[in-house]
Amino acid sequence: MDKAVGPLLIATWGNTCLVTVEVVLAAKYFSRFTDPFVIVAPLVSAFALDATSTIADYITVYLYTISHWGDSKFMLYQPVSIPVYVASTGASAAIAQLYLTSRFSRLASRGNKIAGNIVALVLVGLTVVSFAGALWTAIFIGMYPSYVDRGMLRRPVTIWLALSAGADVAIAASLVWQLLGVQKMHKVEVESHIAGFIRSVIVRTVETGSATAGVAAIALGMYLKEPEANIATGFAYCLGRLYTISMLLSLLSRDSEYHSKNSQPYLSQSSSAANGALPSHRLSKMPAKYGRSGGMVNQIQVSHVATVHVEDEPISLDPLQTGKPSRSKLENQTYRIGVDVKDAYTDVGV
Repeated sequence: MDKAVGPLLIATWGNTCLVTVEVVLAAKYFSRFTDPFVIVAPLVSAFALDATSTIADYITVYLYTISHWGDSKFMLYQPVSIPVYVASTGASAAIAQLYLTSRFSRLASRGNKIAGNIVALVLVGLTVVSFAGALWTAIFIGMYPSYVDRGMLRRPVTIWLALSAGADVAIAASLVWQLLGVQKMHKVEVESHIAGFIRSVIVRTVETGSATAGVAAIALGMYLKEPEANIATGFAYCLGRLYTISMLLSLLSRDSEYHSKNSQPYLSQSSSAANGALPSHRLSKMPAKYGRSGGMVNQIQVSHVATVHVEDEPISLDPLQTGKPSRSKLENQTYRIGVDVKDAYTDVGV
């Protein structure tokens, strides 16, 4: 009984904690960002699948511990809620993995497109086959619900969990490869929040990829060791929530200063006279979208994406001609980094 019902009960507690984290992150995301339908739709679908999986988890525990407690015959079979949780968990994983693969593809499109397309196809292939393994597992459990027949699930479960873990590791490694390539390709000094953004994305990618891959690998190991116990099922109970949380963390990695729906481009001022000051009458004529300042201009935010820091060089603005700030070679390179990373990794636009 300890290995049959105990792991499921404990897993529902952990699952409840993860759902709470997911709800908090979702509220934060929807309150700060307004993304296109192609981003919101998969995210809402993941929420629906997580709700389905969580309800199925609770139903399973309720049936074992309340409705059929002491019914030894019922304890020998898996209720229909278990294949429901398997299928919904596999679908949640596929949504998160395809989203992150699309981010990799957008980054790769700015470099070696052939290599990027090949890697993207491999990642999609791993995701699709893993999801097929989850559906195969769910269908097989529905057809053969007895715990005695669990040994027959070895092949579909291995395909599902092993390829899911493999896809997580491959996606994380591919994203890190592309992000490091951005830093290597653009050998310019950028403002700290751009470099910091790249570093934070790399760290978060490794952390989330390691978490989901690790849980999937542990669940597979537990199943192969004791196929008739529910220890593996307890670990897999939390997989769907971890995938959705990783997707939310990816979306929330955008700096709210530049990507929140209330942000506006601005010019910041400095009191140092070393960089040279713009006359106040020129500043008063600047378009409102660039902001006004009675001091000196030493950095520009371009299209909510990049901030250029120019040392010892005044920046001229001529709104009568173009209405846009002129850019030096350094500014253009920095702007490109901002577009490559912030737009490609988290946004759909461009």
